[in-house]
Amino acid sequence: MMLSLEYVAGLFDGEGCVYISPNLVGIQVSVTQQKTEILYLLKKQFGGGVTRYGKQSCHKWRLTKTEDIEIFLNAIYPYCIVKKAEVAIGLLFVGDKEKESKKHNPLRSEQLQLRGNLHSELKLLRNGHTVT
Repeated sequence: MMLSLEYVAGLFDGEGCVYISPNLVGIQVSVTQQKTEILYLLKKQFGGGVTRYGKQSCHKWRLTKTEDIEIFLNAIYPYCIVKKAEVAIGLLFVGDKEKESKKHNPLRSEQLQLRGNLHSELKLLRNGHTVT
C-alpha cells in the first residue's frame, strides 16, 4: 500500500518533526505514533527506521540520511500547511550539501552561520513564533 503524499503531509503536519542537532551537523525528520502500522508504511515508502520512543507506548519513524530527508521533504512540501515553514528550513539545511567531518573538512563559517540561523528559526517556530 502506498500512502498519498497529501496524507503523509497531513500526518507530518500533525505528528511530524524536523530536528537540527545543536552541533549544527545533523538533521533528522520523524513522525511519532502509538500504533506502528502507519510508521512501517512510511518506512516502506521512504526508508528510515521505526523504534520505540519514550516511556509511553509510542513509536517513532525516523529518517537520518540527508538524501532520504531531501526526497521526503521535497515530496511533502507542496501539501504541508501547518509545518510548511519547518519543512522549508529542513530543505535549506539539506541543500547545504558540502560534506564535512571534524577531522578532514570542518564547516566553513558561512555554513555554520546559515545552519545556526536555521536551527534558531526552527526553535522559534516550535515555540509558536512566526519566521519570515
